[in-house]
Amino acid sequence: MRLAKHAGLFGLAASNLVRYSHKTIALFLPLCLAMTLASAMTFVKDGLKKDALLSTTNLPDITLQRLLGGRLERLKEESLSKVSTLPGIARLIPRVWGYFPLEIGGKPFVYTLVGIHPGLQDPKIMGLCVAYGRFLKPGDGNEAVIGSALARSLGVHVGESIVLKDALGNAYAFRVVGLFATSVQIYATDMLVTTIGAARDFLGYGNGEMSDALVYLEEAGLQDLVAKAILSVDPGFRVLTRDTLTDATKQAYSSRAGVFSLVWLVLLLTAALVAWAQLSSISLEQRKEVGILRSVGWGIGDIIELKLFESLIVGVMATASGLFLGAGYLLLGAPLIKGYFIGWSSVFPEFPLPAYAAPESVALLFFTGVFPLVFASVVPSWVASSVEVDQCLRG
Repeated sequence: MRLAKHAGLFGLAASNLVRYSHKTIALFLPLCLAMTLASAMTFVKDGLKKDALLSTTNLPDITLQRLLGGRLERLKEESLSKVSTLPGIARLIPRVWGYFPLEIGGKPFVYTLVGIHPGLQDPKIMGLCVAYGRFLKPGDGNEAVIGSALARSLGVHVGESIVLKDALGNAYAFRVVGLFATSVQIYATDMLVTTIGAARDFLGYGNGEMSDALVYLEEAGLQDLVAKAILSVDPGFRVLTRDTLTDATKQAYSSRAGVFSLVWLVLLLTAALVAWAQLSSISLEQRKEVGILRSVGWGIGDIIELKLFESLIVGVMATASGLFLGAGYLLLGAPLIKGYFIGWSSVFPEFPLPAYAAPESVALLFFTGVFPLVFASVVPSWVASSVEVDQCLRG
């Protein structure tokens, strides 16, 4: 019996929303706009954070750099001789990397060149999957493995060569022996991997010089102890643990989402105020309707429940529509938002914007979209239902 009563109230609430369509639209539109922006922002933020955190799983336990006067300096092999003998360190791998410009379709881009020791690093360690051809192997010279996106941009296939110019304008030819793919777009979409010798020649590094060193430990729990030991060897080292880089990644994307969160809160507050104004202004026809319901035995609780159902329906429909519109906006490439979240998109190569709808984010969006509207309807509903029956009928 109680269930049938609630179902009847829900059906009457739905018919009321159709009957007072102008009021329903006035409630629906601002809330839908607020939730569209909120969902697009949230899905982009979650997608970028997911991609960035996936990329941190491919990081070494410790990344070792050198600082001189607060700026990064090149490392030399002799400076790492003591570090490599510290207890707890399983492997210490030198790495050389830098940027090189390319003009594609009349538009300048910046790509990343990474030089590795083929015998010490493999695709699995780097989080890469060779889609075509092969990876680098010992004995390679100017061979290179490039990302599928870069290969498409250049129109290059396995077995062909690409010519790059260094900062001084000198030309270097790299023979493409493989194409790699990765599920983490922001990690490797702009990457060219070659041997450490070729990278040193191209970037102007001397023999034994490197950009940084990758430290792999015997046990991951030794990160802090080994980091302190490395600093005791030479305080000029900059020691970055995997946990430190992971935390920095989370903060970077969370802070960028803060501006959009502020805009969304302003829109949500506006929607709540519009809802309060609409729900508080009870028309003469609605007052008579409340009087008739009270005269036939409806209680104050029944009328409040009816109005709560009306607000609930509008809130759920507006929030769901906002989520679908936000997802559709991302499918169109997320203009404006993409440029803000990925500040390097105008310089580095374009890539599909990663988006992800985390279950907890969807639940939070529904809560923040529906609850203010439902809450805003409580007091006006109580005021309307508390008026004497004869006053309602006389208007």
